[in-house]
Amino acid sequence: MLRSLVGSEMCIRDRAYTWKLLQDHKAALLQDRCQDCRDAPPPTFEERHNLNYGVNLEWVPTHVAEKFVQMRLDEESHAWVESAVGAPIGMMTYMLRNVAMIFMSQYSADGLCGMSNMFVISKEQAAALLPEYQSGDGSGWSLLDVGAGDGGVTLSLAPLFEHVTATEVSGVLSWRLYSRGFEAITAGSLQEAGILGERSFDMVSCFNVLDRCDQPTQLLRELRACAKPNGLVVLAVVLPFCPCVMAVGGQREPEEKLNMSGCGSGASWEQCMLELLEVVENCGFELVRWTRLPYVSRGTSSMPIYTLDDAVLVLTPSATSAPPEDGFLNKSVIDQLVDGPDVVVDLHED
Repeated sequence: MLRSLVGSEMCIRDRAYTWKLLQDHKAALLQDRCQDCRDAPPPTFEERHNLNYGVNLEWVPTHVAEKFVQMRLDEESHAWVESAVGAPIGMMTYMLRNVAMIFMSQYSADGLCGMSNMFVISKEQAAALLPEYQSGDGSGWSLLDVGAGDGGVTLSLAPLFEHVTATEVSGVLSWRLYSRGFEAITAGSLQEAGILGERSFDMVSCFNVLDRCDQPTQLLRELRACAKPNGLVVLAVVLPFCPCVMAVGGQREPEEKLNMSGCGSGASWEQCMLELLEVVENCGFELVRWTRLPYVSRGTSSMPIYTLDDAVLVLTPSATSAPPEDGFLNKSVIDQLVDGPDVVVDLHED
């Protein structure tokens, strides 16, 4: 029974990461056969742990590239990764989690077994991405964090706001949010939470939820509705887009499928970012700024951390839900990107 649960537990995102590991293994074999590679300096901390912050801005339209904010590995991010590598999750914990999944979703099982500890953004990176909340006069600013998990991201955003509200579908994780001092609401939707149409916030954040819900476009429109007219929405999405919905006993495909390149498509990260931008613009948003950040979670002793690549978009509600008139995100432009070389320029400094 445990073996079957472990096998069925791997979702599309997990398979994408497995594919990435195979590519890294192939690169390592080529390096062993190359004298110049063997003579090269040792890999950096970012390279060893697949922490990608770089973007090939030549593949992005100019007015989008101008809004890119370059991030780098900072002290808090470095410390979290080192801590995760030094304290991997034990196999017994994995087995208990898989047994718990018979009775509850993976979200709740992870929270119950202490496996929901993940890292996306540090306090320093949050401040750099959100200069609007650095003026010092935001004593009344409010934050809504949708699908907040165990509150790791919420903790990084919270110092910028006086009032913090977090929603979570899992009662176990909602209790963890409450224990960290946040107003925690257990609900499967913003309507169910009593927020939609009743409350509005200076900023609404939603990290790594869009690829785990049944109706992503509906979620985007609800996020827009919960933000004040001059407020912001911060959206983080793993790219390539590989959606699945966590359910009791395993995972399933979402009811709605977005027209985005998924796992194994061969699309570059930049192409996927443009496709995501088209989706959010069609749901009534305008891009303010964006960045790329590693989405890191703890692993086992054989693979201490798992790293995926998040696009983090800072958005504002647009006056109209229509896409931009210049149409730079039309199908012809995106198709042209497929023919380009699959190269990403890493802009971080050693």
